[in-house]
Amino acid sequence: MIISRYNRTSFRFEIKGTNKEVVILVDPPSDGRRLAAADIVLWTEWEPGPPAVGAESYRIRWPGEYERCGITIHGIGARHMPHGVMTSSTVSAFSVFGEGIHLLYLGDTNQADWNGGALEQVGDIDILMVPVGGHWMLNAEEARGVIKVIEPKLV
Repeated sequence: MIISRYNRTSFRFEIKGTNKEVVILVDPPSDGRRLAAADIVLWTEWEPGPPAVGAESYRIRWPGEYERCGITIHGIGARHMPHGVMTSSTVSAFSVFGEGIHLLYLGDTNQADWNGGALEQVGDIDILMVPVGGHWMLNAEEARGVIKVIEPKLV
């Protein structure tokens, strides 16, 4: 598995699928740069920006279970709310399983309470990706608490 970072919440995963190398883009950057085609595109926000990928990509932006090219993906509903503001929107965190590696990408969320139901959907995590920065994302203390609850092998 190869993980590449484009910007704050935008990543590229290259994972061996059933018959080929599968490229997954997470939150493709909307800054106009041209990206190589992706097999799967994951959007953590339910209202994605302009597509920066080809029309042939399989796009996922909702909670649910998906399987494509031998890769299993779980979309998990999460909260997206600036600290101190009472309105919120819903985003998706994504669990990706391929090559015997289970990765959980929390996305652009500041939901710190990951006990119970949401975690039961994903099971044991090998790699946890947690954007940290406060306001729209978890702050450092909240991220530390989430890491303790999830207990991944690698952060």
